[in-house]
Amino acid sequence: MFGNIALLLPDTVIHHVCTGVNAMLVTLSSSPHLIQYEDVEVGLLLLYSLLPNMVASTPGSGEVYGSDPPSHPVFVTVSQLIMSPVHKMGHKAVSLMYFDCISRYHKILEMNKDLIPYLFEAFFSDFGIGNSNAQVQSQACYRFSRVCAHLRRPLTNYCDEIIDSLLPLMAPDLPTLSSSPNQQKAKLGQSDKCWLYEGAAVLVYALKTNDETLRMLNKLCQPLLSVCSEIMQGQLYNNESEKAPVYSQILLDTVETLTRVAKSATKNSGSGAFWVAAYELFQPEGAY
Repeated sequence: MFGNIALLLPDTVIHHVCTGVNAMLVTLSSSPHLIQYEDVEVGLLLLYSLLPNMVASTPGSGEVYGSDPPSHPVFVTVSQLIMSPVHKMGHKAVSLMYFDCISRYHKILEMNKDLIPYLFEAFFSDFGIGNSNAQVQSQACYRFSRVCAHLRRPLTNYCDEIIDSLLPLMAPDLPTLSSSPNQQKAKLGQSDKCWLYEGAAVLVYALKTNDETLRMLNKLCQPLLSVCSEIMQGQLYNNESEKAPVYSQILLDTVETLTRVAKSATKNSGSGAFWVAAYELFQPEGAY
């Protein structure tokens, strides 16, 4: 029903949705105790639902946000949303909808690069990738990979910073015989780590030169390779080790992760010399 009305009266619907969401964001910033999470969830859902109808109402024009995007109501509202404390509300439904909205309106981030620091704050906080709720955490990881795919060019300027933020979350830890199950528990699930590695790899492959790409590829993958070397050289995966199943799983997870990194490479990721150098990176002298 909402979609049909939005198609028939796009300007009217956009006006009312954006006016309502903007008012909610202002109240949330000034008097958060007056806002219920249900109100925020509904507002985000309506905002999320606008884009397909905006595209449908401007077929072939390429001007979804009009001739002056920064003044378009949706552009303004989404920008305010990204800068708002919505992601800090801590409610699962709101958090899920928030990251969905950011991903859907990636074009606005591309046109307004001043929003990128707010993007990092949301994703890399305890309300995003570090969220204690597994569903929100997984959604944040997946949406991060999608945002990286859409914004690979502008985000390459932050490649070092992004990888520095992600590595502590993604690197596997080798368990010791004295480790308790809680100490061994990974901060992120394997599928979540794969999404993060894949997103980061997209940025690495989008760098301008082969040298830059290799340096960042090494930075991204070396922790994984080091763990594998330690396991293989110490034969920690053999049946005589009490932790053999754990070490074996780490090896399997690492292979899967590196496969996802390779998957992110595109046909234009570099010359033959680049791929020879990349192969040497993954085959260090004396390894395995």
